[in-house]
Formats: sequence, structure tokens, C-alpha cells
Amino acid sequence: MFFLFIPENKRYAHTASIIVKVGETATFDVTFSPNVAQRSIATVNLTVVDNQYEDSVVQMVGEGYHDDVTFDNIHSVLQPTDPEQEEGAMAEDDIPAARSNHIAFGDCGINEPRTLSFSLTNHSSTDCVRFQWPSHSQLKFSPEVMNL
Repeated sequence: MFFLFIPENKRYAHTASIIVKVGETATFDVTFSPNVAQRSIATVNLTVVDNQYEDSVVQMVGEGYHDDVTFDNIHSVLQPTDPEQEEGAMAEDDIPAARSNHIAFGDCGINEPRTLSFSLTNHSSTDCVRFQWPSHSQLKFSPEVMNL
């Protein structure tokens, strides 16, 4: 049996039992769907019946956030990859951006420009945001300066 405790000083105990036979595995999907920008913490207490030494506590932490400005509609040149090899090629030290913010140009021939597009969206109800893209010898942004 396990008990799920919900944050914000509200305790709702949910009890469920499952029988996991020797050599079997039970899989659970946990979904976090925040509706406010804040940190949420919950715990799941796992109690093994008739064995007090096997009790476990699983702590779940999620943080809801709201970006004032988002990158949207990022389209990349799709190239089939082996997921196991992709991990090694895209180590965290090599590429600091989140995968959803990657623009992959794919293989580009020398002196053959390739153009890909994305959108910026200002979600703020009060603030105007000005962007000026840095100069780079091989990357060009158009427009270079913009107000959102």
C-alpha cells in the first residue's frame, strides 16, 4: 500500500494495493501539471505489508514556471539518429540549451546557406522586450533588432 500526500497543508490519503510477484515489476506513471508558478512537493510512502524494514519514501518535486518570452515554432532539419549515439554527441557540456530550444541545421554544404525559422512570443501583459541579436560571421538573424 502507498499513501500520497498533497502539498499546501492539504492531506488526501490515497490507498492502493498491488501484488508484485517475485521477479515482476510494477510501473507507475506520474504526471505533474502545474497551474501556478511555484514549487510543489509531494511524497509517496511505500509500505510493504508485514515487513517494516522495506518501507520507502519517494519525494517528488516539480516547479511550475511562466516565461515572459518564449521561443516557438522552432523547426530543424530532421536527420535520423540512433538515440544511444545522440546522447554522446549532445552531452550537457557540449550544448547548454534545452533540447526544445535547439535549431539543428543538419549537414550544410560550404557556401550553401540554409535558412530556418522560429518565432518569439512576448507573454507579458505590461512589458515590451527589445532584442538585438549578436553579430556572427556565419549566422545572420533577420530582423537583427526587434521590439516585442
